[in-house]
Amino acid sequence: MPSNAFNNLTSSIIQAKILCEFYDHVNNASQSKMEIEGACLNASIACAIGILEGYIENVLVEFVEKSKPLKKPWGLTTQFEYIVKKMTSELNTPSWEKVRELVISVSGIDPISGWAYAPNFMSPQASKEFFDDALKVRHSFAHGFKTPINITGSIKGHVDKTYADLLISFIEHVSLETDKLLEHELKVKHGRQHGW
Repeated sequence: MPSNAFNNLTSSIIQAKILCEFYDHVNNASQSKMEIEGACLNASIACAIGILEGYIENVLVEFVEKSKPLKKPWGLTTQFEYIVKKMTSELNTPSWEKVRELVISVSGIDPISGWAYAPNFMSPQASKEFFDDALKVRHSFAHGFKTPINITGSIKGHVDKTYADLLISFIEHVSLETDKLLEHELKVKHGRQHGW
């Protein structure tokens, strides 16, 4: 059973998919097909990364809430909950390293092996490079800069529909693997036989 955070991600990621599908529609704001395509696909990428950020913030708080002792929680547990909420609220841009460190700090487990996205990216390092480049695209779009070229995972070297679809699938994969890893931890380490 998935976490509430994963259910929210699943329903929210549809927004990024909708934006992705509008890349080739006629638009009153511009007659340039390249401009319309760039705006829609970059917006889709920014939306998907924002949804991942929300997922990470929520799933770690949910994990801490579910890992509390079944009986009266200790004072330290309550303090830890507060610290986790503060740490997740300060995430801002969910870089690979920030998210990884946050998951390790909160749960004590390293999610990196589950984040390799085969067959596209066979190693965690290749997945990291792909995600880091996607963050550069998001940053450029959000701040009005020119979109980077030669980005990892793009066949043409720039953002196109295939790249945006790949990023959305990658975010779904990373979130699902994180969810499964944390649920396993809840069952094994914290004795929550039903997981989430």
